[in-house]
Amino acid sequence: MENKEKVFLLWGQDAEMQQIKKKLEKYWIPHIDKNLWWRASVKDYENEILEILQNGKQAVAIELSGAGEWKFKQVLSIDHHGESAKNPASISQVLKLIGVEPSLEDELIAANDRGYIPEIIRTLEQCWITNPEEQWRHIDYIRSLDRRAQGINSQHEKEAQKAINKKEILLDGDLLIINSTHSKTSIYADKLYGSYSNLLILSDNWEVNFYGNWILCETLHKEFWWRAGNINYGEDSNETAYRGWYPDKDKVKEFIINTLEQTKIIKNK
Repeated sequence: MENKEKVFLLWGQDAEMQQIKKKLEKYWIPHIDKNLWWRASVKDYENEILEILQNGKQAVAIELSGAGEWKFKQVLSIDHHGESAKNPASISQVLKLIGVEPSLEDELIAANDRGYIPEIIRTLEQCWITNPEEQWRHIDYIRSLDRRAQGINSQHEKEAQKAINKKEILLDGDLLIINSTHSKTSIYADKLYGSYSNLLILSDNWEVNFYGNWILCETLHKEFWWRAGNINYGEDSNETAYRGWYPDKDKVKEFIINTLEQTKIIKNK
């Protein structure tokens, strides 16, 4: 299997996936990108996979659900979300598979996908880049790549700033709530980074996104998003974790407020 020519299958809508595509193009490695949205499935590539296998090649699915299961059991899966969360970032796995050493940009994109800004800072420090101004130049660049890959434009930025100006501040600042006209929520996380403990974004299209305490994120996942992809940034309560899906907005808001209130009561005892 290792000696077979590999054909990579991508989904396309974030900076990590676009960087993977650039690397595959640079080294003339076969790949297919249907520019699908997050958590696309191998079923979206069913015909292509059948052709790849018939030609005696190895299909490699990058962050596509269903790889390695059922009739797609011959498809090699690369992922670092959900049950694969302990794996290195997908770009790191791909570069190792094709025998390419990562650049600093590759390392920072991997860090961003693994653990958002805190992980980018850790990676910069490991590379002896410790000056805060220089660190934030790198952070701003990597985060701008991610926003651009998600289709965020200047209009989204303007609408986000208006929503931020009207944000709700609850529980003595422990919870910020944003009512957004769109679901491009990384704008809010980036603009407000460092100023919140827990951030709830309620979008007009019924999408709900939460950034905050990782234990609360795990509770939310079990309570409301058990069918959703498991995205978790950070491994302790001082770092930002994330959940997002389409549950009942009012119920999620009420649940978060009640949970944080109870947490405060317990801490104050």
